Amino acid sequence: MLHPAVQTAAYVRELAEWNREVRMLELEVTGAVWLHNMSRRSGQALLERQESGEPPLFFRENREMLKTWLQTMLSEPPAPDLLWRISQSPLRPAPLLQDALRHSRKRTICLQGAQQRVFSGILEAAKCSSGRIHVVQGGPGTGKTVVALQLLMRLLEQGRSGLYTSGCAPARRNLIGSIKEAGELPRGFTDTLIPLTRTLAPGCSQAEVILVDDAQRLSRKHKGIAVPDRSLPPALAALQRSDSLDQLLHASGDLVLFLDETQQVSADDACTLQDIRQAVRDHNRTHPGNPKDLIVHPVLQEQQRMRQGQAALRFVSGLLDRKGAAEDSLDAQESGFRVMATPRAVVRALEKKQAQGDSVRLCGGRCWPAAGQKEEPGGCGFHIGSGFFGYWPQEADQKTMPEGYLRVDSVQDIQGQEADWTGVLIGPDLVFRQGNVQTVWHKRTPQDWLMGGLQQQLHPGPAECQVADRIIRDTYRVLLTRAREGCFVWCADKELKAYLQELSGGG
Repeated sequence: MLHPAVQTAAYVRELAEWNREVRMLELEVTGAVWLHNMSRRSGQALLERQESGEPPLFFRENREMLKTWLQTMLSEPPAPDLLWRISQSPLRPAPLLQDALRHSRKRTICLQGAQQRVFSGILEAAKCSSGRIHVVQGGPGTGKTVVALQLLMRLLEQGRSGLYTSGCAPARRNLIGSIKEAGELPRGFTDTLIPLTRTLAPGCSQAEVILVDDAQRLSRKHKGIAVPDRSLPPALAALQRSDSLDQLLHASGDLVLFLDETQQVSADDACTLQDIRQAVRDHNRTHPGNPKDLIVHPVLQEQQRMRQGQAALRFVSGLLDRKGAAEDSLDAQESGFRVMATPRAVVRALEKKQAQGDSVRLCGGRCWPAAGQKEEPGGCGFHIGSGFFGYWPQEADQKTMPEGYLRVDSVQDIQGQEADWTGVLIGPDLVFRQGNVQTVWHKRTPQDWLMGGLQQQLHPGPAECQVADRIIRDTYRVLLTRAREGCFVWCADKELKAYLQELSGGG
């Protein structure tokens, strides 16, 4: 849990750096923590973990001390309407953040072609009256996240308020981690990269522009949530029961949705362009005083991630489309697409690339259970054959894995990420039969909550089978498009492995 002093310091920083009224009145903002139902004895651990310079802690028996502290800090009574003015004040970035972003933008990546046209079009529209819904579509590696971050930086640089969120929470967290690790952008910038739940809070309607990456993961009430509530944390279950798309439409200002309908990797990923059009029509009918204009921008198609660009993306899409047949073969040498004999061979190939200074990631479809194999330590490891031992990171977060066990990222860990080289373990849920690539939904482990419990049903109906088929295909579409230089692939199904070797020139 977050230390209350750290949480309070964040509130203080947000008021001081983002509230225009506080800055115009040159108010000094400070904070304290009153743990009114906790004794100092039971809260000793909090005191031990408190850093110097953080807001002070007051416990249940410190009521008089808190009153004295408040009397000392609040020397003059505020104006009667001060709190109301602060609460109604629009969000504006601090001048220091704007200056830092101007300096950082000189070193940022340049947008190209359709990216620049989308970027300029959204900025120009944002200068006019608000109330527009922008939809930006594009496949994997076409620069949607890059455009979103560049838009956010430019808005903040101009002194306007913007917020970035992602329907894929791990992708947002990894993005924040990458920015902090690089150290090129100021601390205040990461405060604008917020969880989706925060964009649905009333206060965020003060933001002029909200940018939503991975918008295909926004929920709609009429879609029906297949994930059982008991399998999710309460906060996530409540969010998925809500109609997050419709709630975002009610926010004031502009809304920019970055959408990829080919990356719907869970039972609740069902937001499409058609849904957005319908949601805008419903909103305008029920809220005639706050109408929204829908702008659909040109689709981003230029591939910037994979070595062979559009050819590699067409190959993956052709392999995983509903017909299941790849349209084009792929040159293994040019594309870096290699089919390996065993999972250990995949690992050895990645280790060689890593030794050369390249970044690598190992990922796979969740077909191997992390529990039920008694020989595995703590029930969180899994093995493939006799030579590969791995673990899924979620199950191993609180455990120390012994030497020899390798982290294998599932789709929710790697979505929105990329590396120079990736290794992909294709499980028995994807096979090649009768000239087609087919899915086998019951081969997914029951622990894969992204399937929404579909793999545990004895007799799923046609609709459930169609959802499961889409999830499996889109899962491998994501996994196979994370690499900048090349991808090492192993298939559990021998026929699929032979088919991929044929398409890639022998592997």
